[in-house]
Amino acid sequence: MRPHGLTDEAPTGQITAAQRLPERGQVPRADVAATLLGCLNDPATIGVTFEIVSGDTPIAQALSQL
Repeated sequence: MRPHGLTDEAPTGQITAAQRLPERGQVPRADVAATLLGCLNDPATIGVTFEIVSGDTPIAQALSQL
């Protein structure tokens, strides 16, 4: 997982995730932590390198779409 710029903002529980995002963005540290936890529960993320920023998709759903 490659998070873009980290912030101390409140978590939203929503991200945009893709193997390569077209633009730089930011993401709260707490959402990065929640995404890491989500990776432990989603076998689709094994061996996948991806970027994340804040977005409109719930974390679990974004991970399942990788």
